[in-house]
Amino acid sequence: MLAGELVRDDEDDADDDVGDVTPSLATIAAAEALLNQPPSPLPSSSSDSEVEPEETGVDEVPGDEVSVSPDTEVSVVPGVPRYHRPDCILIRFMGAEDLESKTIQDAADSGCTPCRACQPEVDSPPE
Repeated sequence: MLAGELVRDDEDDADDDVGDVTPSLATIAAAEALLNQPPSPLPSSSSDSEVEPEETGVDEVPGDEVSVSPDTEVSVVPGVPRYHRPDCILIRFMGAEDLESKTIQDAADSGCTPCRACQPEVDSPPE
């Protein structure tokens, strides 16, 4: 065998758990920290005049989503003060045994805040 040559042990391949992609709590916390950073400021425009909003004929203001019921079930990762929709991208690989199910009210009462990725507190999730 040459120096630096890799040796493959075929006998142990059956025991390899290649399909395990469950994120660690540190990975989830890092992703949530990125989501919780304030947005970057927009570049200032060269003109000082205000831009008039377009007339769309719709009275609904963007960001005025309908809130969901406080009794809506959400998922919480123990040790992470954040609650998620059950189909949230940040917890999609976690098993049911790794999550706690709570109502939004219970999660909020225990100090959890809503996930900014899946926005479980609004009726229509982000696309």
